[in-house]
Amino acid sequence: MMLRSEHVLFLAILAACGGRNETDDTGAEATDAGGGTARHYDDLTLVVPFRSVVDTTASIEVHGAGPYERVEISTGLTPGPGPCLGTAGGMCLDLSTPIPLDSVIADGFGHATYELDVPSGLLDDDVYFQGFIRRGASGLAWERSSLAPMEVRAAERLLSEVGTGELVISEIMQNPSAVADGVGEWFEIYNNIDRSIDLKGLVVTDGASESFEVDTSLVVEGGAYVVLGAEEDPSINGGAPVHFGWTGFSLGNGYDEIHLMGSSGVIDTVAWDNGVTFPDPNGASMAGPLNYYDNDVGTRWWISTKPFGDGDKGTPGAPGASFIKTFDFDTGPGPWALSGDASASWALGDGYLVLGGGGGYASLGPIDLSRCSTVEWSYSGKRGPESPDSSDDLSTHYSVDGGGSWTLLDMWNGNGSDDAGYSLRGGYAIADAAQPGFMIRLSSYGSGVGFDHYYVTDFNVSCGEELPDGSWSLGSGGSDSGLDSGGSGDSGGSGDSGWYGDSGGYSTGDSGW
Repeated sequence: MMLRSEHVLFLAILAACGGRNETDDTGAEATDAGGGTARHYDDLTLVVPFRSVVDTTASIEVHGAGPYERVEISTGLTPGPGPCLGTAGGMCLDLSTPIPLDSVIADGFGHATYELDVPSGLLDDDVYFQGFIRRGASGLAWERSSLAPMEVRAAERLLSEVGTGELVISEIMQNPSAVADGVGEWFEIYNNIDRSIDLKGLVVTDGASESFEVDTSLVVEGGAYVVLGAEEDPSINGGAPVHFGWTGFSLGNGYDEIHLMGSSGVIDTVAWDNGVTFPDPNGASMAGPLNYYDNDVGTRWWISTKPFGDGDKGTPGAPGASFIKTFDFDTGPGPWALSGDASASWALGDGYLVLGGGGGYASLGPIDLSRCSTVEWSYSGKRGPESPDSSDDLSTHYSVDGGGSWTLLDMWNGNGSDDAGYSLRGGYAIADAAQPGFMIRLSSYGSGVGFDHYYVTDFNVSCGEELPDGSWSLGSGGSDSGLDSGGSGDSGGSGDSGWYGDSGGYSTGDSGW
C-alpha cells in the first residue's frame, strides 16, 4: 500500500564561495553584475508531491529564495547531463532534455508556488523537476536545484466502481505445514486494472456461513498484489506478508470457496475441489491465472515450488509465480494431445511417449503462464534402436495463438541407434509464453528411411524457477543448442552433474526437483 506524502529535496549550490572566484561547469568564471564574487546560497528548497494523479493539479512549492526573486522551473523525464545555459554563466542542468515550464516570483519571505496541471499522457511516468535562479544584471551568478522526482499515477478507484474480474484471486495457501492452519492460511488478490483500488468495504465469504469485511483502508496499486490472511505477524504466520488479518474465517483443506463481494455484486470467485481438478497441496500454495474466467478452471492452477519464510512454498504478494509441472506419462498422455501419421507407429508406451519419424505430434496447452517471469522446459528423450537416419529429428515448437502457427525452439537428432540411456534437453521458452494461447508441441519427423522412433519421458515446464546449472543450455529459436551429451556420461542425463542429482537418470536425485 502506497501512502501519499511530500518529498522535500534541497537545491545544491554550485556558485562560488566567498573570498575567491570559482569556475562553473564549463570553466567560465561566475561573477555577479557588480564585478564581485558570486554570493553563497545554501537554503533554497523545492517541495513537490511524491505522487500525483493524472488530470489533477500538483503544487510545486519554492522555499528559501531571496525576497521577490524569480525562480525558473524546468521539467523532464530523463535525468542526465543537460544543456548549459549561456545566459546563466554556463550553468548546466541535470535533465537530458529539459522542458521550460514557467517562472515564479517569490514573495517577501522567499516562498512561491507553481500549479502544474498533470496531463493523462504522463500516466505511469516518473517526472523530474529542476529550478534555478539567475542573479545580477547579467545573470552570471546563479544557483540550480537538484532534481525533484514525482510519480504520476491514475486516480484511485472506489470499491463501489469495481466490476467483475477487476480484482482476481491469484494464490491460495489453504493447508500450510510450517505453522498451524489457524495462523498460516492466506490468499492473494491481484489488481487487474491500471488504477489503484482501496479495498475498504470488501466482503469475503465462503458462500456459506463464514465471512469477513476489510474495515480499514487497504490500497492495492494497479497491477499489484495484496495478501489477506489469518495472522498479520510474519513471525507467527510462517513468514507471509499479510496486509490484512481476518477473524471468523478459514480455508478448508479439501473443499472450500472464496467469494470477493463489492457493493455491486460478485467480483471474483474460486471454489476448489479436493484435488479432483484443482491442486491439493500440503505446505505449498496453489497459484492461478490472472483473470477471473480462467481461475475458475482447476487444471489451470499450479502448486508453488519456491520456499518462503519458515519453509512453506509460495510467492505471497510477489508479482511472479513459482511452480514446476512434470508430466511423467506413467498412466497415459494426460493433457497431451497425440496426433500425426498413424504409419509412424507413435503411441503411448510404458511411461513414455513414442513418436515415429514419419510425423508424430504431441501437443500441450493452451497453458496460462501469465504470471511467469521466466519459463523453462526440459524433457528426457532418446532415439530408438530402429534403423537410424541422420535426417531424423525430434523438434520442440511453441505457439501463442492456440496452435494456429508454430515457432521452432529446438531440434535434436538424438544419441544414436542403440543408446539405452536418456539425454536431457532444456532451454528457455521466450517471453511470448505469457500469451494466453501458449502451447508446446513435440514432433518427430524423418526422411522416411527407417522411420526412427523417439521416446520421451518426464517433460517439465518450469515457471519462475531456474533449473539446476551444469546440464542445460538455452534454446535459441531452432539451433541445436540443447544437450547432445550421452545418457550415461558425467555430463549426460545420468551422470553426477545431471539435472536430477546424484542418483542421475530421469528420476529425481538428492538435489533434484
